[in-house]
Amino acid sequence: MFVMNRFGLFALYSLRSVEQCERFAAIGSGSRYALGAMHAAYELEVPAEDVARLGVEAAIEFDDGSYGPVTLERMKLEA
Repeated sequence: MFVMNRFGLFALYSLRSVEQCERFAAIGSGSRYALGAMHAAYELEVPAEDVARLGVEAAIEFDDGSYGPVTLERMKLEA
């Protein structure tokens, strides 16, 4: 589960641990594939939507517990 507030994005885990997500995040059985793909895309400085889509598509491709369709939504942050 993720929580977002004015301090950032945080991943919450079942053993009561919390991790702050600095650049991108993924959860679920395909998360390792997604994180790898997003790391590679992030270093290329592609748009955030492309980073997210590549992460999900990598998880779908390599993890049999991940599947589509993929729907992305953009959020506008208030200052």
